[in-house]
Parts: sequence; structure tokens; C-alpha cells
Amino acid sequence: MSTDDLRDARRFLMDLHFIQANAIVAAQLQDNKNAIEYMKRIAQVREAIDAELKGKNS
Repeated sequence: MSTDDLRDARRFLMDLHFIQANAIVAAQLQDNKNAIEYMKRIAQVREAIDAELKGKNS
């Protein structure tokens, strides 16, 4: 993937994380294990993209 593609994916994941957090709170699922794992997975993928971007910028 190109750097621009990775940046777009990162922005998408940041937006998704924000939207999902609001939806989880609205549905009162913030203490639900599956919801917590889902949010963690979004963060992990975003961190992997960050690492890839850092590697491309080195």
C-alpha cells in the first residue's frame, strides 16, 4: 500500500473508533467483553498502520 493509502486507512479507523465508541455507549454495551475486544482490535490495526507509516518515513 502507498503512504497515502495507509494514511486514508488510518483516518478511516480513527473515525470508525469514534463512531463505534458512541454507538457502544448509546447501546449501553461499554462493559460488554465483545464490545471491548472490538474496540481494542480497531486500535491494534491502527497501531499496525502507524508502525508501517513510521517504517516508510524512515
